[in-house]
Amino acid sequence: MTSGVVNTQQIVDVTGTYQFNKQANISVSLPVLFGSFSYLYGPIPDKAQPLTFRPRASMHSAGISNIAVVGRSWLFPTDRCRSGNISLGFGLSLPTGNDNATDVYPNIATGANNTRKAVDISIQPGDGGLGFIGEVSGFKSIKNVTLFGTGVYLVNPRNANTTPSLLVGLLGASAYQKNFLPELTNTVPDLYVGEAGASVPIKRIPGLALNASARVEGLPPVDLIGGHAGFRRPAIVVFGSPGATYTKGNNTFSIRVPIRAFTNLLDSPNSPRLEEGTIANWIILANYIRRF
Repeated sequence: MTSGVVNTQQIVDVTGTYQFNKQANISVSLPVLFGSFSYLYGPIPDKAQPLTFRPRASMHSAGISNIAVVGRSWLFPTDRCRSGNISLGFGLSLPTGNDNATDVYPNIATGANNTRKAVDISIQPGDGGLGFIGEVSGFKSIKNVTLFGTGVYLVNPRNANTTPSLLVGLLGASAYQKNFLPELTNTVPDLYVGEAGASVPIKRIPGLALNASARVEGLPPVDLIGGHAGFRRPAIVVFGSPGATYTKGNNTFSIRVPIRAFTNLLDSPNSPRLEEGTIANWIILANYIRRF
């Protein structure tokens, strides 16, 4: 990235789903985050030299993220609508994750003040807010092709938490409070993700299907409910996502690799600064499902 930021996030998400009947179920998801955020610091020796001539510092975090509890139900009878259906889901995102994880790192201008401070918002395990989840998904089978789509929106009514933002850690409290007062602490933002695509079975290999989809992820500049104070990086990102699914008996394995195709960086209501250092170039989504 032109910003010199290298951001890596690994998330292990353990989910259990209980099926009440063929129409409805409830699931509980427990995600665990392992994150790292590194950046270039110190004065640039010469404007003709690239940014990579500067030394690099890093910060890390790890911990349980926000637990999600979501109930879902098919709108139409599953015994009659086998070739297509729509599901609605509603749930809660619980503030179980630590929203004030810290690590030791220096400021960005001189490399001084190498002390323990709050890590970047992108690798904070939690956000400190009780969120409300709305979800819609559906599928339609046409001959050997299955079209699918899903959309999820997380509403976070809380305005901001009390964790100092990355600007405090990188610039120092005095410089930060003078120039970036509206972003003193981290925001608790709304989030959304949507995906639509198609899946085709491979007849020569029973249980195997190939799929492709378009995926959009976003963080809006202004939340639906509550304020929008604090430090945030609004953006809309579109991915192209090839993948494969293999099912044998009660076991299902799947892998998808969303690759970034388009990015729209948006102005924050608290700052016109545009940042892309926390937007993924690519994602690997690997899943294993066991039905009991």
